[in-house]
Amino acid sequence: MAASTGVFLKRLAIKGFKSFADQAVLDVEPGVTVVVGPNGSGKSNVVDAIAWVLGAQAPSAVRSQKMDDVIFAGTAERAALDRAEVTLTIDNDARLLPIDVAEVTISRTLLRTGESEYSLNPRPTSTASATSSARCAASCDRSSARPRLPAVTATWSASSAPCAATAPPSN
Repeated sequence: MAASTGVFLKRLAIKGFKSFADQAVLDVEPGVTVVVGPNGSGKSNVVDAIAWVLGAQAPSAVRSQKMDDVIFAGTAERAALDRAEVTLTIDNDARLLPIDVAEVTISRTLLRTGESEYSLNPRPTSTASATSSARCAASCDRSSARPRLPAVTATWSASSAPCAATAPPSN
């Protein structure tokens, strides 16, 4: 396969996030990808999962009242879970993100206790490092140096202060 000319979502893994009690993995291929399903099947939760793993801090950004609302709350037949985990893998063959690897994997975990962790390839990192790497692709100058991102553990307490792919242009 030829090298990509942009940054594309490659894989999304969701477990314990909103309606996804069991792990769901969406592998995204080049081209147009759509998420379809009946009302209430979790289509919007896929979009929320992407926003959340990329650093959404306000519960309203993922259609929630409080952040721990993103953790699977249980049903009459299934117990609530104690954590939500989302992992996003981005194709970085074109090196548009400022990290010298072909794939960038960003993970976010939230425990019902309020503890939270981000990881980047898969080392723990700060919120700012993980989200700025993912968001700067459009503005990064590819000719500039690509610094390695620092590994900083980001754990804090809650009491402390579908877009699955972009279609390449038609020829």
